[in-house]
Amino acid sequence: MELNNTMRHLIVGATLTATCLFSTLSFAGAYDDGLAAYQAGDHHKALGLFFALAQQGDTTAEFNLGVMYQNGQGVARNEAEAAAWYRKAAEMGHANAQNNLAALYEAGQGVSQSNVEAAELYHQAAEAGVGRAQYNLALMYSSGRGVVQDYSQAAKWYRKAAEQGRTTAQNNLGALYEAGLGVARDDQEAARWYRKAAEQGDDRAQYNLGMIYTKGSAIAQNYDEAAKWLSKAAEQGSAQAQVALGSMYENGQGVHQSLAEASKWWQKAIVTAHDDSSNEGQEARTLAAASLDRNNLQVSLLSTLK
Repeated sequence: MELNNTMRHLIVGATLTATCLFSTLSFAGAYDDGLAAYQAGDHHKALGLFFALAQQGDTTAEFNLGVMYQNGQGVARNEAEAAAWYRKAAEMGHANAQNNLAALYEAGQGVSQSNVEAAELYHQAAEAGVGRAQYNLALMYSSGRGVVQDYSQAAKWYRKAAEQGRTTAQNNLGALYEAGLGVARDDQEAARWYRKAAEQGDDRAQYNLGMIYTKGSAIAQNYDEAAKWLSKAAEQGSAQAQVALGSMYENGQGVHQSLAEASKWWQKAIVTAHDDSSNEGQEARTLAAASLDRNNLQVSLLSTLK
């Protein structure tokens, strides 16, 4: 499979923020009061309690303040202030703060944009076992942002995040196996990782798993399985899956042949991809329109012959 096609299987959006990652503070009583206030929606009180703890050097309170400033909870949203609190906690080894500060650097929010700083901070958090940081670091290695592009490193960190159950990492690891990037090419291993994410409802993985069943290489060609997974992804609004499912109805592969059903799914794909400016969205819309035109021609011919 060509690289440009394979990389479309990847989910490329980074986990840029973490909104509710409060964890146990050393000052348990004060923290419990702050958490209770936060959960009750009294963000002003929670902010005050966390600020008092942060003044005493508690890193989790510092992290919590970063979250609240980033989200505008109990205070006006201020990403620069969020970055400042994340930095205090990150410098003391708070892994979630490292991840969130990295995300701000990657996006250029509250700090000067720097993929190098982002990658370094993601690496620190990833080493500490934070799944979202492992996934984000893998994305950096996949694209060569902030680091030298290295698919073997990408596969390493996707695997760590995937083993923690992160579906986007499972899908992307599957894509690397399907392409043979950073790992030996292995469709069976690709399908195994796609399936893990697909069974948890990830529509990109459902699409990828469906398509791998249409290939018929190391994985036996199975149109029934292909139609099953493409249907799941199509129902969730995947334009790519809608186009592919339409083609299966057109050809009677894994489903009863039906030009009407094919047309329905192609029309859905055009609507789904209408506001999608990505290459994937544009390609799906173009393919759906071309297939729909061909389908309409076939219907006309069939009507003429009756």
